[in-house]
Parts: sequence; C-alpha cells; structure tokens
Amino acid sequence: MRIWLASILVILSARAVSAQVIYTTPFESPVFVNGNLLGQDGWTSTDSPATPGLALIQNTVFESGTRAVKIDAAAGFMSHWWWKPLNATMPMGASTVVQISWDMYLDTTVPASAAWGVDVYDNSIPVSRRVSAMVVNNVNQVLIWNGFSFVNTGATVTRNAWHTYRIDLNYGAPLKANLFVDGQIVAQEVLLEPGITMTIADVDLYHVDGGGADKGYYDNLFIAALLDSDGDGFADGDDTCPATAPTEPVDTMGCSLRDEDEDGVRNDFDLCPNTPTCATVDSGGCPGDIDSDGALNGCDNCLTTPNANQADADQDGMGDACDPCPTRAPGDANGDGFVDGRDVARFIKAVFGMPANPNDVCACDLNQDSFANLPDLPLFVNKLLGL
Repeated sequence: MRIWLASILVILSARAVSAQVIYTTPFESPVFVNGNLLGQDGWTSTDSPATPGLALIQNTVFESGTRAVKIDAAAGFMSHWWWKPLNATMPMGASTVVQISWDMYLDTTVPASAAWGVDVYDNSIPVSRRVSAMVVNNVNQVLIWNGFSFVNTGATVTRNAWHTYRIDLNYGAPLKANLFVDGQIVAQEVLLEPGITMTIADVDLYHVDGGGADKGYYDNLFIAALLDSDGDGFADGDDTCPATAPTEPVDTMGCSLRDEDEDGVRNDFDLCPNTPTCATVDSGGCPGDIDSDGALNGCDNCLTTPNANQADADQDGMGDACDPCPTRAPGDANGDGFVDGRDVARFIKAVFGMPANPNDVCACDLNQDSFANLPDLPLFVNKLLGL
C-alpha cells in the first residue's frame, strides 16, 4: 500500500510549482469516518437520502491508508453520482491541464454493473454540461466520453485489483482529453463536450447499475490544474518534451511527431533542425563533415577528399577532386556527354588494347580497377540500357 502523504508529495514535486490543487482526498480520518459517504466533507449525491449500504466509507478494502469508498451495486438499482461541489474557475487555456486521477477496484461478483468510473461537469446554466467521463463496463472495457457518446478505447482492466486512472483535460482549442490507465495512455486527444464553461463544477464517482450486484471501491482522488507550457495537453511534469512548438502533433509522451528537415530525427530531439535532406546525421540530428571542406557527409561528392566547391565537370556525381576520370562520365567513351551507341566503337577499341587516348580508357574503366578490359563490358552494357 502506498503512503498517501508521500504520494501527494511525489505528485506535486513532479508538477510545475504553479500547480493549483482543486481537491484531493484519500478518504481518511479525521475528515472521513466509517459510514455513509453522503454528507461527509460536503459530499452530496443523486442518492439522497442515502440508500443504506449503497455508498460507504469503510476500512476493509482500500488502496492506501486505512479507508476507501465502497459502492455496492446490490444495494441500489439505477444510475447514481456522488460528488463534492468544487466550482473551480481558473485562467484555463492552452497553458493549463486539469488533471483528475483516482484509484478504483472492482470485484468479480456477477452480474457486473453497466459502468463504473468518474464523470466531470461544468457550471452551465440552466443545466450543467458533461465535460468528460470515463467508465469501465460490464466486460471490463475502458470507455471514454467523446462529447456525444461513450467510445471504446480498446483497453481492458482486470477485476479484484486496484488500477490507477487519470484524465487530463486540455482547455486549449479545441477542448480535448487524454486518458491513462496505470500510467499508460489509452486514449489521446479525445474531443470534449462542446460549449462547456471554464469552471469545473464537480467530479463525480459514477455508477450505472443495470442490474449489477458487484462492488466498486474508490480511493486517492486528486484534482488539480497544472501548467502545460507548450499547450499540447500534457502537463509539464508528465511531458517528456515540455517545449514542443505550438500546434505540432505529439506522440503519447508529449513529443513532436514532425521531422521538418526529414533527417530521421523528430523535431523535439533534433539538435540541428535545419539539416539539408541529403546529409547523414547522428542520433541528435546533426551532420558531420569528415573531410572538413564545408560539404556535409551525405551531400559531399568527395566524402574523404576536400572538394569545397563541389566541382564535378563530367556531372557523374563524383567530384573532380576524387574522380579518377574527371572529364568523362563512366561509359562516355567518345566524350560527347552521353552514353549511347556512338560510344561502342571506342569502348571496344579501349577494351581490346587498341590505341586509345587516356580519357577514352578512363571512361571505359567502369569498375575502376585502373584497367579498361572485359570485366567492364557488362557494366558498359548496363549503361547503354540505362540500368
């Protein structure tokens, strides 16, 4: 079991110093005592007056400390919400993430309830609007509210075990949510209820019975507004890349998905963000220049021989400084700038040792072994065929 005070200190130390804790509770004494949750520490409910045994503070099953909330589906039939009024209005926006986390344990009694989770509402008038919600259904699938309905995240959880859930509400435009289960993101950038206000009215413990007889336990509820410097929906303390450029799409760690210079290193990890696309780079996205001539590795037509002006008289891709045949492209035996049938006669002459000028021989040495001979023939044929 975790020690609650230590957990809170760890959570807060990992967050920006400007974090605003809206409400946090481990459901422990002296604030809470065993008995109906309704009325303790200002908690209210749609189940009022309280149905005996439906929602209790108890000390038998808990994740940390000595107490947790138990909701017993067998004690009531219908949907119920329990919440402490918050009415927290903050200067929300792209720089703020409202984070809601809690621990939840569901037992294996059958039949299982239709839904267990939390529900978040604003202070819209005349009726509060659902901001976001997350539930575990009767087959242990994790669902999230997308502004209009619950959608399956594809994640499932086990019963008879504690799991930690977290919703991060990004109040940028448009409004979005990320959902985590046991520290792993299971839904990203899910659109929130449109038209909501900038006030968190309440965060509810939410139960939809549907004929269930199981029990759910809630512990360690934490609600806070946290700094999100780059406005990507990940609070700074949870963001691997807290300085991502605005509007860039991000991965599940809050790091940019873009690689603007197309060097294979994404923007947030690229120490040399304007590298030419031809250059080869290291793990930091920076190119080298092995011959120190100002032409980057991968872009240099003479990799190990300085050729600062990148001169290439025969335009064969090999710079003049390192080209054994700088005035003729490979196969251009007659030096007219093309490799075609007009080169055949001179190629045969050079290969079979007939008198030929050095430039002809150079152009016919396609395998660059310093000789124009029969091993060069298949390479010459390939040049003729454009292969």
